[in-house]
Amino acid sequence: MSAPQHDDRAEAQLADLRQQVTILEGRCQVAEVQLRPLADRQVRDMQERLSLALALDDPDALSQTLAQLTARVDRAAEDDRQARDALEARLRQGNDDLARVSAERDQALAELAACRDQAAQREAAFLSSTSWRVTAPLRAVMRALRR
Repeated sequence: MSAPQHDDRAEAQLADLRQQVTILEGRCQVAEVQLRPLADRQVRDMQERLSLALALDDPDALSQTLAQLTARVDRAAEDDRQARDALEARLRQGNDDLARVSAERDQALAELAACRDQAAQREAAFLSSTSWRVTAPLRAVMRALRR
């Protein structure tokens, strides 16, 4: 495979990896945004529980309402925990994908640099070869005749 073809392939891979990184960063931002409302909902539930407890003067009604509220808060907390766990799992997966894509990008960059170095070495060897130096006058004459 020639150096330009290898460079093109490495640059295409690099562009693909950059696009994957962008997508994964977007997913991470979405997960963070989704976690905020869960925390806010938990705070609202606790505030509602407190206001109802303070509003009720009847001890029997208060204990019944508190039991219902406690069950509701417990369910909400469990729902929040499950949602948070799911989002954290998605975030971990996104971070793992991001690390993998970053490693692939670094590898592609290293391959591209190696190809460029190899091409530069080939060019330097070609330009310093005896045949290139010997034919220099002939090339100069040909250029002059073409003008």
